[in-house]
Amino acid sequence: MKRLHIINLDGLAGTERMLIQFINSNMHDGDEDKILNINNEISHQLTGHLPKEKIIFPYRVFQNKTLKHPSFIRKYLLRRAIEKENPDLIIIWDLIPNWDKKPSCGKIIYYDHGNSWYFTKNAKTLNFFSMVDGCISASFASQRMLQLKFNLKCPIETVSNNIPHPHKIKTPKDISTKQITLGTASRLEPIKAVGVSILTTMELNNRGIDTKLYIAGHGSQEESLKKLVRKLNLVDKVIFLGFQKDLSEFYQNIDFYISSPITEAFGLSCMEALYNGIPVIFPMIDGQPEVIKHEYSGLGYMPTMTLDEYSELTDLKVNYTHQGYSPLEDKLVELKVPSYIDYADGIEATIKENKYLMYSYNAQAYTQEQCDYKQFNYLLKEKLSSFL
Repeated sequence: MKRLHIINLDGLAGTERMLIQFINSNMHDGDEDKILNINNEISHQLTGHLPKEKIIFPYRVFQNKTLKHPSFIRKYLLRRAIEKENPDLIIIWDLIPNWDKKPSCGKIIYYDHGNSWYFTKNAKTLNFFSMVDGCISASFASQRMLQLKFNLKCPIETVSNNIPHPHKIKTPKDISTKQITLGTASRLEPIKAVGVSILTTMELNNRGIDTKLYIAGHGSQEESLKKLVRKLNLVDKVIFLGFQKDLSEFYQNIDFYISSPITEAFGLSCMEALYNGIPVIFPMIDGQPEVIKHEYSGLGYMPTMTLDEYSELTDLKVNYTHQGYSPLEDKLVELKVPSYIDYADGIEATIKENKYLMYSYNAQAYTQEQCDYKQFNYLLKEKLSSFL
């Protein structure tokens, strides 16, 4: 069987991590995998992660040079590149391809990792989904988003995201009531609401709990976040680590993982935190509760701040008009930002009530029981093959 993966390799986030893991885990399974990169280049963050011989650039005049064809013929070029490869499965990773018509070969599978939240329900989107033979969703929340927002009738198989066992994990240990370290690792983009982590750090310090925060990642709001840190006089409390190729040391140095996105289809970084026995503080939205169990391996809170309120507190703009998924109500809802007061309350209570070590052990127990990447990989291939 031949699988052709269509993706935009412009950076390294959750979707790209999942593709890397899939390609490298199935090198010798007897099937053939090729990657069709709709970006004309590959992000430097991906260098060395994927075999060059497996990557095709449909818009380039020559495969080894970045000179590309004019935009008006790229719809045709994309379809032609697909048909030239003649795959059995065309797996589209988290995007809507721009082609002139449905390719004449292969079954088309849309693999959703969260971009369905951002797609506008218009003629282009609905036309794309009318060509799809089936979908894979990375979480139950992702499946419901596809069904509730786009009313999809094609088969949707949910295969909950997973990651290989980290090569180095932290040994659970109790924490000091006098000093704690928070951490967050994500793209520093508006949708991640990283300002909540900074506000939580401020609030805990105001309560007399010596708190530091490590932020790993790059993004468009990095300078604005640093400006907020200076404004709140937290320069000695908040450390920006930049992009981290390996996060093992990051997890070794933190006590709580702060997840504060406005929307999140699953949460791979949260799963990695749980592997390390680090309790996660998270919003009860979208796929987050599928990864972390409230009052077992972390603490979940319903977001209560409006986007405007968050912007007023932080000077960080969030231009997001789409709806999210409420797992508690099983419906689409207006999205909000989690409250830093709730987060600080939860962290303070965990420390004072001596619950930290319990959450830490529970987090690692969960990953040992539920996180089997080999089983995930087998199930994903099985579900993909079921569409043939």
